[in-house]
Amino acid sequence: MGISLGINLWNDFAVISEVNFQASNVKMHILDGTDIIDQEFKLTFLKFPILLRYCPDLHFIPYLIIGPSFNYLIKARYSASAVFSNLNTKNDISIKNKLPSISTSMEFGIGKKINLANTVFLLFEIRGQLGILVKDNSFFTPKWYTKGLQIVCGLNLN
Repeated sequence: MGISLGINLWNDFAVISEVNFQASNVKMHILDGTDIIDQEFKLTFLKFPILLRYCPDLHFIPYLIIGPSFNYLIKARYSASAVFSNLNTKNDISIKNKLPSISTSMEFGIGKKINLANTVFLLFEIRGQLGILVKDNSFFTPKWYTKGLQIVCGLNLN
């Protein structure tokens, strides 16, 4: 969920600045001897991407976007539970202090605008995201590399 503002630079190029709220959830199942451990990471970010959009003047070709994103970690939780063991408890802890509050990533993708009315367009985008969270700490591993795929749908008002 978010909002964006775009500025046309020249014919086919524009700069898009956004503010996005992103909630990520990762689940892992690890076989540990005779038990299965379920792990879950929940990360919540406020993201500020600045994207360059190349949109050729041909209506049937999708546009391309690329640019950096500056991310602020709002919330980070970790939970784990064993499936078969006698200890059937679920640990849920905050790991926000184990990760950096500020991180960066690179976003890239393609999109298409469909004209609905004179100045109203329906917008579809598929974005990839590559990022890195680094903190020297003994919790899990010292570097966390992030990858993501986003599907964006919205209205564009010109």
